[in-house]
Amino acid sequence: MIVVVTAVGSSLPMTAIEVDMAGSRLLRGVIITVSAACVAIALVSIPLPSVHPAEAGTSDCSAGWIALTYDDGPIPVRTNTVLDALDAAGIQATFFTVGSLVSAYPDTVRATADRGHVVANHTYGHEILIYLSEIAIVQTLDRTDAAIRATGVEPSRLVRPPGGNTSSRVKGVIETAGYKEMMWTWGPLDYNPISASTIANGIISHAKDGAVIVLHDASGNYRNTAAAIKSTVSTLHSRGYCFGVLNNAGDIVPADEAAQKDGPFYDIGASVFIDDILWLFDEGITNGCNPPYNNRYCPDNSVTRGQMAAFLVRTLGLSDGAGPDAFTDDDDSVFEADIERLAAAGITKGCNPPANTKFCPDRRVTRAEMAAFLVRGFDLGAASTTDQFTDLGDSVFKADIAQLAAAGITKGCNPPDNTKFCPTNSVTRGQMAAFLHRAETSVP
Repeated sequence: MIVVVTAVGSSLPMTAIEVDMAGSRLLRGVIITVSAACVAIALVSIPLPSVHPAEAGTSDCSAGWIALTYDDGPIPVRTNTVLDALDAAGIQATFFTVGSLVSAYPDTVRATADRGHVVANHTYGHEILIYLSEIAIVQTLDRTDAAIRATGVEPSRLVRPPGGNTSSRVKGVIETAGYKEMMWTWGPLDYNPISASTIANGIISHAKDGAVIVLHDASGNYRNTAAAIKSTVSTLHSRGYCFGVLNNAGDIVPADEAAQKDGPFYDIGASVFIDDILWLFDEGITNGCNPPYNNRYCPDNSVTRGQMAAFLVRTLGLSDGAGPDAFTDDDDSVFEADIERLAAAGITKGCNPPANTKFCPDRRVTRAEMAAFLVRGFDLGAASTTDQFTDLGDSVFKADIAQLAAAGITKGCNPPDNTKFCPTNSVTRGQMAAFLHRAETSVP
């Protein structure tokens, strides 16, 4: 159980004492309120999370599922040490992150999600929620949620109140705001200077189906927290346990199942191009933007000319051997073969006319250039004479842009008016998905 002690009418801090209720399928929170005159004790029953029945990992899961969870990060060196240990053990976990640290260390948050872990909410400043007003509780949760989203990571809806300090009021505010409170069944208090073996032995001795273990990736004892992972996982795997993450309902599931709501990528849920991106993935045109994990698409990133060559080659099925080495600046590019195929098909001539000895693979593709590539690649025929947009001026790509609009592949860049095309703007990966999807499905 979690015993929460509150000093009322004094400046004494609240403390949380962790106690395991062996053999119980309920986590019982004992909330003790202390005043000068009396002591009141209230018992509340909090159901443990349900668990996923399927097999996963190196165990047959016959003993059940366990979730390792980590609070109080990210701090780069410390969190990364824990991430490396989880990688080595071949499992994923759930990280309850502090919003101010998320804003300070966004790369660490992205690395956490890239490795298949769930990123959840631990308030913005590690505030003790029972001391806050309803408005302040929602503000700290929403601020943390926004900070996680700003990194490009889709946050979990789970919230863990710092210190486990909660009440029925706090839980009600959390859930009314659209989040879900998530506690734990046991923790080794690993922020204290205890050994890796003590941490591991404690987790092993408290293992049970549905156990949610609270650990800390950002404390001064992080090395021992990380070092405990190997023996914990190997021992519990040998006893038939599997390790999963917590989904938005608070259930323990395999990591790949927790991310299924956005398909293969966790960063496209808010994109207006989500359907186009999923089509691109289903067609085998993209695997993602962050190999080897490839669980992100990076929809707002600009597309380079080299990347564009790969997209077009896959979409158009130009899989035959690459043509002659037409350019002098693509020899070190991973997209060289795609670039040469594009040149052999007459879809590109180069980037430095009239010599056209270069392709400029690392340069960003503009919307006007993309129009020309698509018109040539999809053989859209004679250029349209319709001047639909007001911002084309003397663009050399004016006819290509008009033809693209006539084919229904673009409507413009300033909805709902769509009087402009923004020819010099860079093409994002989300926009690229939409261009290719429309071209492939609308051109006979």
